[in-house]
Amino acid sequence: MKNVTAVNKVLAVTVLLSLVFCNCWADEGKLGGLSARDYFNRGIAYENKYDYGRAILAFTMAIQVNPNYTEAYKVRGNVFLKSGNYDRAILDYNRAIEIDPKQANTYYDRGIAYRNKGELDKAISDYNKAIEINPNYASAYNNRGNVYDDKGDHDKAIADYNQAIRINPNHVYYYNNRGNAYLNKGDNEQAIDDFTKAIEIEPDFVTAYYNRGRAYSKKGDYESSISDYSKAISLAPEFVAAYINRGIVYSEKGDYDKAISDHDKAVKIDPYFWMAYTNLGWEYYKKGDYEKSIFNSRLALILKTDNVDTWDNIGLALYETGKLDLAKGCLKKATELGSVCHETYQYLGEIYSKDGDREKADIYFKEAQKFKPQQNQK
Repeated sequence: MKNVTAVNKVLAVTVLLSLVFCNCWADEGKLGGLSARDYFNRGIAYENKYDYGRAILAFTMAIQVNPNYTEAYKVRGNVFLKSGNYDRAILDYNRAIEIDPKQANTYYDRGIAYRNKGELDKAISDYNKAIEINPNYASAYNNRGNVYDDKGDHDKAIADYNQAIRINPNHVYYYNNRGNAYLNKGDNEQAIDDFTKAIEIEPDFVTAYYNRGRAYSKKGDYESSISDYSKAISLAPEFVAAYINRGIVYSEKGDYDKAISDHDKAVKIDPYFWMAYTNLGWEYYKKGDYEKSIFNSRLALILKTDNVDTWDNIGLALYETGKLDLAKGCLKKATELGSVCHETYQYLGEIYSKDGDREKADIYFKEAQKFKPQQNQK
């Protein structure tokens, strides 16, 4: 948001400056003594230095000199895209396409902007057009596959990744992305094969180790999962999600001290990562340290109020400390959010039983039985 605001301020300045230059310093094909190409090259230099505000200013001046400068619209759109200003990026891509509708990469870039906006069907349409213009556009197949995966159409995603790999069989992200699609589809073995292939091509590919760790975890192969998360952490020591997921695996193994250590590390790196506090709440609960469980669960609720696991955790810990009225409220909130935790319903039944409300107690006891097989999957 900060980048978008800064860029918008630069645009306002640009309009004023362009009026001044147009009125006072205009020569044929030049503005302020510089050609469109001069301004364009200046914009590229600023973009390479991550000075997006000045880059946009320079590209805008290039367009003032040459209103049909397709490349200036495209590259300015790319800078808007990098700045998170997707609407302005799309406007620039639209204009570039009006001037030259045969450039596949303009549709490709606009597809990225639409995907980032959540307009997935428009993104697919743009990738379709890019592929129509250039049938060997591997990145367009890859990105269309990403959008299909976002939509939950994993088979179409895999088909697109297959095409991308056929065109470029040594691109690690194509294997990584196909692995994610297989993982989302529930095919852990195929996912592991793809992540392994990505690692063979690029042995220090952090993301592939992380994703293979996820796949091993889903298989129940906790040792291999921990090994991959540890490798990812060794390559990227600030990789918060790797600490979070390794901690979850330790928790699944019942090694709560190691789980707490990983989630504490995650909090030190990112104090606003609510999931780390939720996990700490659960791990301290399992260790019987109910006050720390409540403390961490409250921190999680400050950051995210609608996570069912957090309400489960705090409700269970409050119950164990004898704060039954507070526990009742938290546990009921968990059930409203769709809790599948056996203890949540069981403890609510016990609270209502102690209150003398046998009818409600029986309702929750019956619900508890429904979720009992999932008790260990929290």
